[in-house]
Amino acid sequence: MSLDALDAQLDDLREQASRLQKYTQQEKKDIAANVTLSEEGKRHQTEEVVAGARTRANALRDKEVQLVKNHLRSLETQLDAKIGYGATDMIAFRDAQERADRLDDADDAARLMGLAIRSNDRTLAHALFRKSIDKGWNGVTQQFTAEHPEAATTAKEIQILEQHLNQSFSRTMAYMV
Repeated sequence: MSLDALDAQLDDLREQASRLQKYTQQEKKDIAANVTLSEEGKRHQTEEVVAGARTRANALRDKEVQLVKNHLRSLETQLDAKIGYGATDMIAFRDAQERADRLDDADDAARLMGLAIRSNDRTLAHALFRKSIDKGWNGVTQQFTAEHPEAATTAKEIQILEQHLNQSFSRTMAYMV
């Protein structure tokens, strides 16, 4: 699925949440205006309406998060598939990941990325690339994508999706009832 298709799905979920919010507000107004209900009855019905709306809004929010996580996992799998599927490839990649995970500094990662690219160590370069995406080390990411431009789009989409997952405030507001 493309990022545009995912965006369309997310827009649809948020539109459903918006309609739910409007419907819930109208229901609350109708209950408040109902002269046949006591104050206790109004409060009880309002609580029921709000509880049902919250349940539906939470389900929509959870669906959004799951869609984003699924797309993110698909992109990460797509990137990792470039390393290979053989036992030797997997062991080399695991070792390279461990080496990349020990880095805490973008300058060290950039130096090691340059070395990996010059020596054609694809597994280390890829592991460093993945680490640079996770850490936001743009210089290291750019070193890799300069040599492997096909990975640039995937890397950008991964960053966009991770930012989306981290924007919990806007997501909370979109699904608040």
